[in-house]
Amino acid sequence: MSSTRDEALRSVADWYWRSGRDGLIEEIGPTVARSLGLPAQLLVGRPFGSLIADPAGELARQFERLTEAQQPFRELPLTLLAQDGAKVSMRLSGVPQYDAGGRFAGYAGTGTEVARPSPLVDDGESSAAILAAEVEKLVMENVRLRIALGSGGKAGRGRAAEEHEPAAAQRLDDERRNARLAHELRTPLNAIIGYAEFASGRVTSGEDKVRECLERILTAARHMDAFIGAGFEPSETPRLELAPVALDSALRDVAAMVEPQARAKAIDLSALSIEGAYVVLADRGALTQVLVNLAVNAIKYNRRGGAVGASVSLEGVDRVALAIWDTGKGIAPDDLPHIFEPGFRGKGPTEVESEPDAAGRPGGRGLGLAISADLARAMGGRLDATSELGQGTRVTLRLRRAAARPE
Repeated sequence: MSSTRDEALRSVADWYWRSGRDGLIEEIGPTVARSLGLPAQLLVGRPFGSLIADPAGELARQFERLTEAQQPFRELPLTLLAQDGAKVSMRLSGVPQYDAGGRFAGYAGTGTEVARPSPLVDDGESSAAILAAEVEKLVMENVRLRIALGSGGKAGRGRAAEEHEPAAAQRLDDERRNARLAHELRTPLNAIIGYAEFASGRVTSGEDKVRECLERILTAARHMDAFIGAGFEPSETPRLELAPVALDSALRDVAAMVEPQARAKAIDLSALSIEGAYVVLADRGALTQVLVNLAVNAIKYNRRGGAVGASVSLEGVDRVALAIWDTGKGIAPDDLPHIFEPGFRGKGPTEVESEPDAAGRPGGRGLGLAISADLARAMGGRLDATSELGQGTRVTLRLRRAAARPE
């Protein structure tokens, strides 16, 4: 389909869509966010049929039959399911597409709303906040995958395999697996960065909040991109480059990344900042990851309407202690000595269960604090925790003090 025809379709319909030969969405107009309550970017890669409210209904089956037979269709009435469970009535049109060799390449078409509900996304802020939250989830999933692979990618392998598989072959297998993981993580990440940069260049005056949300998306996405580069290289340990890092600046970036999660639970982040020129010797990416992990845990295991904050102090002349605290129910005394162990999620009766993510998966795998402790040690520091039942938890990162503030 020519670009001129594409533009014509976009101009006469509520939203435009395109799918590949595998039925997965490759493009969908940004105005679909207003109807379904999700940024269009998050729908890319999903089967179009997954948007239909009643996949077993007759109209859904008709859509499936038409697309499997590669037949065109016009104004097919379908009901789509919005993010909040609301049903949106649509009329969908689609035309099969073919490549230069005459092979089926997918569909292109339009969607028109029959009845529009009250807007689920009334401005760019909500859409950007959802996307920022997805970026943060990808950041966390990246480091969890790296830890799951272990040092050099050995986690999950049986003892017999480690004993009998030649070391060279094992390293090659690990490197290939890391490369695949890096590729799979970067595919959606590049789309997020590209769309965010595209959108930020088109924000008009008076839309400062939208611009701020887009900047937060880019900050989180670029952090993840750097971490992928460090965490999936074929080496035994992540590359860390220690340099002076200002804690106030690092903490501002972290607060921006976790703000959507905090907002969802009405958590107050106003105290998640520090004053003063506290500079530590650290790898900026690793430090950010540690602080993100600590802040995410403080939000996840907090009570709704609670607070998360930070405090900082000097310890002697060469150490800085930065604490992240929360107002949750605290950690059971028997659990506290084990919280930095990989996979430990707590057994005490006062443990606060984390909420499931958007896909309904249970939150947390017990890796965030283990990852953070490893990174702290790699930077010449350490993590410690104290907790009081009914009052909350405080996790303190201690790092070497740097002589000068970074330029």
